[in-house]
Amino acid sequence: MGIRSLLVEVDSKCISELLVDTNNNPSKFSSVIKSIRRLINREWHVCISHIYREANFAADFLANFAMRQPLGFHVLHNPPHGVVNCLTYDMYGTAFPRFVSV
Repeated sequence: MGIRSLLVEVDSKCISELLVDTNNNPSKFSSVIKSIRRLINREWHVCISHIYREANFAADFLANFAMRQPLGFHVLHNPPHGVVNCLTYDMYGTAFPRFVSV
């Protein structure tokens, strides 16, 4: 059966715009962006949406955790210390103030 529709939430406004705007061709990461765009353009519906990282603490925590690990494949037998608190915040919709320039 497979996935026919996918919502991708990205906490980087810049990246979400690069992925959606096909007229924008970034030089530094062009090969990565082009590869992602090819995946997006397959026979399925993909919606790229910008969200603030505070909307998903657990994903943000795990992304930062991954950046501190050596390159390679890692199997986690237990959640990393701290992610359970993030899941609790996400589950209860805990709000934290954020200053955003407009």
